[in-house]
Amino acid sequence: MKRILILALTALVAASSFAMTEPTFSGDFELSTQIDFGAKEYIVKASPDAEINLNGAVDDWSTVNAEINTTTVHAFDNDLDQGTVDGDKNGDDKKTIENVWYVNNFTLTTDITGALGFDGPVGVSIEWGKLTFEAEEYFDIAGYGEIEIALETGSYFGAEFIVTLFDHIKVLAAIVPQSYLSDAWGGQASGLNYPVMGFEVQLNSMMMGVEGIDANVWYTYDLNKFKGSQVGATVGYATTNFDLGFAGSFIIMEDRNVNDILSLAFAGKYKLDMFEFGLAFGMEDLTNDFVGKSSIGLNATFKAVPDVLDIFAAFDIPFTSFDTELGIEGGAVVYVGGTEYHLGYEYNTVNFKSPDNDGKDGLFFLVKASF
Repeated sequence: MKRILILALTALVAASSFAMTEPTFSGDFELSTQIDFGAKEYIVKASPDAEINLNGAVDDWSTVNAEINTTTVHAFDNDLDQGTVDGDKNGDDKKTIENVWYVNNFTLTTDITGALGFDGPVGVSIEWGKLTFEAEEYFDIAGYGEIEIALETGSYFGAEFIVTLFDHIKVLAAIVPQSYLSDAWGGQASGLNYPVMGFEVQLNSMMMGVEGIDANVWYTYDLNKFKGSQVGATVGYATTNFDLGFAGSFIIMEDRNVNDILSLAFAGKYKLDMFEFGLAFGMEDLTNDFVGKSSIGLNATFKAVPDVLDIFAAFDIPFTSFDTELGIEGGAVVYVGGTEYHLGYEYNTVNFKSPDNDGKDGLFFLVKASF
C-alpha cells in the first residue's frame, strides 16, 4: 500500500511539474474525543477522520487527482510480522490498526470538447483511473448531512463519462470494464463477482428559471459491495433566509426473499442574523414489516458572537421507543479563523454538532477544519 501511495504522489507531482504548474492541496481534518458515561466507565473515544485531495494540472484541459483517506485495518499477528494484511489466520490474535493512510481514488480527467476546440452548449469530459461513483447529496444544504442517503460503489479501475448541457444539466455514467469479464479474463479473480455501474443526472441552479435549486436522480449498482442496487433522488433549495432539502432512495435487494428498503428525509432551516432553527423528518431502512429509524429532528443555534461563538441545542425525537431512543445534544462551537472547536454533551446519538462516533451518553470535544 505504501508503494501505491508513493507512486501516486510521485506521478501527480511529476505531471504537474511537467506542465509548469504547482499541485493544489485540499481536504478535511477532524479529530474528536468523547467520554462515554453510558459505558459505566470513563472511556475516551478518539475518532480522527481526514481526507486529502491533491490536484495537478497537466495542461488547460487535463487534471490529475489523488484522494487520500484514512481507514481501520483488521489484521492478524502473522500478517503483521510479514508486512501484509491477508495471511494465515489460524491461531492468530486479531489486531486492529487505526489511521492507515491509503489512496482511495487516483484519476485523470480530460475535457474532450475543450481540447478539440469546441465551444458550445455541450461539453464532454472523461475521468479515468481508480475511482468511486457516488451521487451528489443536495439534501445536505439543509444542515442534516449526517443522514446518509446515497450509496457509493467501491473504488475500482474504470471510467466516468460526464456530459454537460447548457451549463445546467449534467449527465454522469461510470463503468468498471473488468467487472463485466468472466473469471477467465480476470474479473472474478480480482474480487469483482458482479458488474459495477453508476448513472446520475444533475439539474443545477437556474434550471427552469428557479435560482438556488439543485436536484438529481441516480442509479447505483455494485453487488460486490452491498447486496442491492439503488435508485435515489435529492433536492436542495437555498435562499437568503430558508434552506430546504429532500432526499429519497429505494434499494432493490438482489435476494428477492429479502425486503427492499426505502429511506426518506425532509429538512428545513430558517436563518436570521443571530439565530438559526432547523427541522427534519426522516425514515430510514423502511421495509414491508420494519422501520430501522423514524424520527423528527429539531435544532436551534444562537450566534452569541458572530463568527466567533455559537451556542446550540438539538433533539432527535423518535416515533417509537421514546423513553430509550430520545436524543439530546447541547454545547458550543468556537471559531478560530477557519478552524472549529466543538464542546458539548450528547445523550443518545444525535450528530448535529457532535462527532459521528456512536457515542451514547457523554461529553465530547471535536476539532475540524477544511483546507
